[in-house]
Amino acid sequence: MEQDKTLGEEIRQEEQQEQDIPAVTFDEFEIPSYEEWKEAVVALLKGKPFEKSMFTKTYEGITLNPIYRMEDLEGLTHNKTYPGMESNLRGANASGYIHKPWTIAQECDAKTPSEANEMVKYELLKGSTAASVVLDTATRKGYDVDTANKEEIADIGVSLSTLSDVNKLLDDVDLEKFEIDIYAGASNIALLSAVAVVCEQKKLSLKKLHGAITADPIGELALDGKLTRPLDEYYDEMAHSICWAEKFAPELKTVVVNTDVYHNGGANDIQEVAYAMNEAVTYMKSMERRGIDVNTFCRHLRFHFSIGANFFMEIAKLRSVKMIWAQIVKNCGGDDIAQKINIYVSTSSFCQTVYDPYVNLLRAATQSFSAVVGGMD
Repeated sequence: MEQDKTLGEEIRQEEQQEQDIPAVTFDEFEIPSYEEWKEAVVALLKGKPFEKSMFTKTYEGITLNPIYRMEDLEGLTHNKTYPGMESNLRGANASGYIHKPWTIAQECDAKTPSEANEMVKYELLKGSTAASVVLDTATRKGYDVDTANKEEIADIGVSLSTLSDVNKLLDDVDLEKFEIDIYAGASNIALLSAVAVVCEQKKLSLKKLHGAITADPIGELALDGKLTRPLDEYYDEMAHSICWAEKFAPELKTVVVNTDVYHNGGANDIQEVAYAMNEAVTYMKSMERRGIDVNTFCRHLRFHFSIGANFFMEIAKLRSVKMIWAQIVKNCGGDDIAQKINIYVSTSSFCQTVYDPYVNLLRAATQSFSAVVGGMD
């Protein structure tokens, strides 16, 4: 009892001390003007030119001021909008991540279907919410193992040649619960067919299949410099995949604009966005000529961006993409839902180093933070 009494007195004394601490204010500090701040900086520069030392030009050619003030916001209107409204600058969904957190997709790059299956199930068990699989170069080009170059078989991911391979890959993976995320290369017709058959065999509803099994023929052309067939044939197959998904798997994305080829090739953020928009509009026009309207096309389209090391620039990139795409779709006759872009991102392999994994960990953390603040899916 004596100990309890002593403890109570100590607590009361601490509470009294806390109450005795005056509230912290900054009234004693004068707010300096910009001219006063600049004068102090010039003195610290000791003769170095202010304009040259304090203004930084980015890789994109944008000049960053050394300090930003409330006056810099005058005339800006987009910063006063809300998520899911107007240009979607602040986000395509009004509730942000409250009701639908961002999808987590750790890429699985095992070399055989069985190994990839084990890796996918492990990642889903550990917190991933999408079954993300990397295909090898041969599969992305549409070649089976008996016709492909040896160097392209199981080089960067799993090789899929038969229905049995796809069955092994997706064995015991709950595709109704988890998203699927597979980039198929220039065409996804063969993979979509195989996945549809596997779902039918497992009695899984295609209506509940969600995520993306995507193709990007222009991206493959930019990466490799050539395609195995004429581009128009790939557009025909793209239209076919969209029509199939619209009827049987409405929650599935089948087209992707993948900017990795531009990002890893050295494009700055402005160029990356420009190439992505140009590619998407090209696909949109090609689908319109094949009888697919803007709204239908947008329902099955996904954008993929890599996030670089410039923290604020990458946030700006993702926000500008949402605004630009909304304006494009609106002017092409798309409705409000079609204007809401679907963005997948990856941390940048271009910005990683082979020498220091700990630095890579820090870079991946800041890149992921940029992606979340920028508003990815």
